[in-house]
Amino acid sequence: MAPAADSRALTVTQQVVQLGWATEVGEPKTDTGTRTVSLDDDTLSVLRQWKQTEHAEARAWGAAWTDSGLVFTREDGAGLHPASVTDLFQAVSARGGLPPIRLHDLRHTAASLALQAGVPMKVVSEQLGHSSLAITADTYKSVLPAVAQAAAEAVAGIVPRTRRASAGLGTDGQLSPAQGWPLRNPARARWQSVGSLGPRTTKGAHPEG
Repeated sequence: MAPAADSRALTVTQQVVQLGWATEVGEPKTDTGTRTVSLDDDTLSVLRQWKQTEHAEARAWGAAWTDSGLVFTREDGAGLHPASVTDLFQAVSARGGLPPIRLHDLRHTAASLALQAGVPMKVVSEQLGHSSLAITADTYKSVLPAVAQAAAEAVAGIVPRTRRASAGLGTDGQLSPAQGWPLRNPARARWQSVGSLGPRTTKGAHPEG
């Protein structure tokens, strides 16, 4: 993977497959595996600092530096072995007091957080490189109820709400005449409008005496 030049995105163009101890670099296994992922400001800052560290290491190694073109490398520029990355991640997790999880689980964590933050499933699916929305929905179906609840609360939050009395509702659930709403008068078989609307009658109603 490589950050796009002068942009806020990272492009995934290859994957590393481990066969026993040996590794093999190739293209992603699916067409959707090759993708561009948008980056936030904090992540961009970390990557830029890391790039400066790599430049310093390249100067220190001189001609012995390996220009692998990878984002994360060893001090000599060579690629990292997947097992080394796993060991380092587990050590960092343990020092941070985190529960034991796999490095791959971070992918699921990121997707779950994105969904709960309201990111559209299509966007999350594209970031993960899934071939269809159905795969994303099935993989994260345990998260979807929380997403649906958050969506319901978000929608309800933009609807203006007032107290029952100020909304013109009495304790019996009927409209209050004090609010200027039209009330039906069964005895006169007409609709009487109260307040600024003025009186009016419907077809078949008795005219005002």
